[in-house]
Amino acid sequence: MGAREVATECRSFSKNAGFTGMHLAYTIVPKELLARGADGNTMSLNPLWARRTAIKFNGPPYIIQKATATVATPSSLMNGTHYESRLTRRWLRP
Repeated sequence: MGAREVATECRSFSKNAGFTGMHLAYTIVPKELLARGADGNTMSLNPLWARRTAIKFNGPPYIIQKATATVATPSSLMNGTHYESRLTRRWLRP
C-alpha cells in the first residue's frame, strides 16, 4: 500500500509568503484514496472532496492570487524550493 491509498497532501503558501491575515492553500486528494461509507461501501474521496470544494468555495480573492503568484513562480516550484516540487513538476509539464 502506497501513500496515494492512505494520505492527502495539504500545502499553504501563507507562512512562507508572510501573508498577514490572508490565507491560500491547496489540498490533493488522490483518486486511489478510499473511505467506507455508513452503508459499508467503499468509495473514492476525490469526487466527494471535489464536490465539497465546488459547493463551499468560490476561489480566493484577487489580491491573494496575485500575492501568491509572486511567491510561487514556476521556477521556484521547479527548483525544489518547495516541499512538493516533484509533484508540482508533473502538473506543470505539458
